[in-house]
Amino acid sequence: MSSISDTGLECPLCHESYASEIRTPRVLHGCGHTVCQMCCSSLVDLSAPIAQVICPFDRTVTLLAEPCVFSLKKNFALIEIIERHKKFTGRVSPLLIDEVPPPEYMKDILLGIPCDEDPKHTAVFYCIVCESNMCGECSRKTHTGRVLSKHCRVPVSEKPLSRTMCPYHSAYAIEFVCQEVECLENNRLMCLLCRDYGRHRNHRHSLLEVEAAELRERVREALSDFRSFISDLNGWNIRVTQTVAEIMEMNEGSHVTARRQVEAHFRRLREELELQEQTAMARLDAHVADRIEALRQHQQELAFITSQVTAVSAQLQESSEMDDARLIEQQTDLIKMLDAVRTHQSDIASAPGGLSLDTRIPFSFTADNRIHMGSNVDIRLVILGLDGAGKTTILYKLKSDECRQSTTTVGFNVETIQYKNFKLTMWDVGGVPKLRRLWKHYFMNTQALVFVIDSSCPSRFGEAQNELAKIFAERELADACFLVILNRRQPTTVSQHCVVSSAAIDQLVMNINRFSAGRTVVIHQCNAMSGIGLWEAIDALTSKLLLARNQTEILDMEEQQDEIGELEVEAETQTSDPYCNENFNFETVKNRI
Repeated sequence: MSSISDTGLECPLCHESYASEIRTPRVLHGCGHTVCQMCCSSLVDLSAPIAQVICPFDRTVTLLAEPCVFSLKKNFALIEIIERHKKFTGRVSPLLIDEVPPPEYMKDILLGIPCDEDPKHTAVFYCIVCESNMCGECSRKTHTGRVLSKHCRVPVSEKPLSRTMCPYHSAYAIEFVCQEVECLENNRLMCLLCRDYGRHRNHRHSLLEVEAAELRERVREALSDFRSFISDLNGWNIRVTQTVAEIMEMNEGSHVTARRQVEAHFRRLREELELQEQTAMARLDAHVADRIEALRQHQQELAFITSQVTAVSAQLQESSEMDDARLIEQQTDLIKMLDAVRTHQSDIASAPGGLSLDTRIPFSFTADNRIHMGSNVDIRLVILGLDGAGKTTILYKLKSDECRQSTTTVGFNVETIQYKNFKLTMWDVGGVPKLRRLWKHYFMNTQALVFVIDSSCPSRFGEAQNELAKIFAERELADACFLVILNRRQPTTVSQHCVVSSAAIDQLVMNINRFSAGRTVVIHQCNAMSGIGLWEAIDALTSKLLLARNQTEILDMEEQQDEIGELEVEAETQTSDPYCNENFNFETVKNRI
């Protein structure tokens, strides 16, 4: 060993020895390779989100806890070998100048065990029989005889472990292991005397070497598994670190991308809400402007009538002071003036019926945030369902927030409730079989129909579906809005026929949508006793009613515009005809419409 480079103790990248401090060997824990500190500094990638070193041999990424190479651990095993080499580099070993090549016993030399014959030499052999460490020259000199040459000599790195002596019989080595259950918690090791005459007499036993070999094999398998597990952990750690880096990347990370998408979504929602708000405010302002204009026009009419009535009153006062002859002469004019005043009086008396002086501005919102202007909308609503479904309970829960004792309804119950700008007249019709054939008499002018199903009793789902299918087929309900309430009632008696099943409820909803004949049916789950979900169902129903009302108004406006267009065409035709009536007034016809 003439130099450190001869032993391979040099950086595999720059081929410089690990002699100086700046060449301290550092371990790349991502792959296990060792590179000097100077080369590690040149390999550090500080442009990445997390400082890292890419191994130049297998391209494995090693992440740094700090943006410097000092976060990498030193290769202390290699440093210790270098120190030992420096310690024994002054010794003259015959092995280095003998016929044995140094690389073959380099591992033994690096152990630094002195020779038992000459401590100045480094031992490379161990004699198992002599139990001594010897260098190559001493081993050759002492084992040249016919007897000693047969001794087994092995490299010191393969030196067998010393035999453990029995604690009870110091002259005997431990050779066996007891297999008895009662000895598992005590000392299982035994020597020859322990086996034949001592405390392990007549016990089942096995050889120490066999037991140790089996245990050593298990340990090696475990170590192999652990190394594989550690490798997997390191791999997972690298993947997790890379995932964190990708998520937290400042410009194109998934976190930044998700934030942009969320911001864009809510920005779009705010824009839509602002547009809906502007539309609603414009409609509200237009409604208020129309109402103010109507009130001011009525105010002008009142001022005109007041001036006329004042003039007539003055004329009547003057006439009342005339003599009889002149009064009789003006009788006709006076009667006309009195009739005119009475006519204005009757007009003013009937005006409040067509002109509201209420300062409130009624309005409501649909489910799509559209505003509906106007006063209360009268709605006729019919509540149907099988007997015991909870129709009457729902009716009085909505009316007065009270729970009445459930009794079978004979006939019907009628209540009116005010919800937003809807005046709902609710008809609760009994659901016993003999009354179901009378349901059709309540369908005329019905704008909304609520069908109640007891969702806690799946055994009656089929009967409820049949009745609901008959209702869907009624022509008088073609324009009605439907609401199906799945009332979550608790059965009075627990039986195998009344067991709540989510699968049965899902199948019920699918069947309702299937035979609804193309209608949009609102389905809600509620609890009539507690009131949970009732008002949400009513809100959904009224929103649908308001939407249908708006669509009807739009259709009416389109029909009116079409009719006006036809009249305009007719007017143009008559104007172009030289024989047409010259007194034709289009505005008169338009006002008539």
